[in-house]
Amino acid sequence: MLLNQSTGHRALDPASGPGVRRGRDDAHAAMSRRARGSATGGVDAARSAGGTPAPSPDRLVVSPVGGLPTRFCPSCYARNVWEAAHCEACGAALDPQDDFATRLVWALAHPDTGVAVNAAATIAARHLTGAIGALRRTLESPEVYRVAAAAEALTAFLDDPEARAAIAEAQRHRSVVVRRAVLAAMSARGTQSMLSAREGEST
Repeated sequence: MLLNQSTGHRALDPASGPGVRRGRDDAHAAMSRRARGSATGGVDAARSAGGTPAPSPDRLVVSPVGGLPTRFCPSCYARNVWEAAHCEACGAALDPQDDFATRLVWALAHPDTGVAVNAAATIAARHLTGAIGALRRTLESPEVYRVAAAAEALTAFLDDPEARAAIAEAQRHRSVVVRRAVLAAMSARGTQSMLSAREGEST
């Protein structure tokens, strides 16, 4: 809890507010279902919804602080008051004119894991091949559920050599959550044997 100096009232800490915690809990629950082979994974959900887009940077609102809503900077992810035109930390414009695919790639590294999970699912559902490199880099994240979401999304790009190499890395990941997520996604797509065959051809 933080103390609002102007009113004397207590406000939620943005790093631990209910909105942030709820997003992380939702991400963990979703990835746990996928790891158990559930048919309600994020990629399938995004596909059935027609590829529901991840929120654009100007809609990434976190818990209000001192009564004011805040949003993340599209450049450095610092929190800023809603009315700000430029980031107080780095000076970047808070209303960038990036295309949708660029915003999805940006969202993969968002501080809220739930946003990253949704972005990965949308990238897969829309088959945005330009985001494969970003998905692969996300595999290096220390957050297991973020990694699992990226690994699952990569299974939508088996025709791409970089995606297949990244999937092979994910299958050897130290976390069983990630390995099970990949296995469940491959099984759902009916492509486990295809990947094995292609790996055999490349050796």
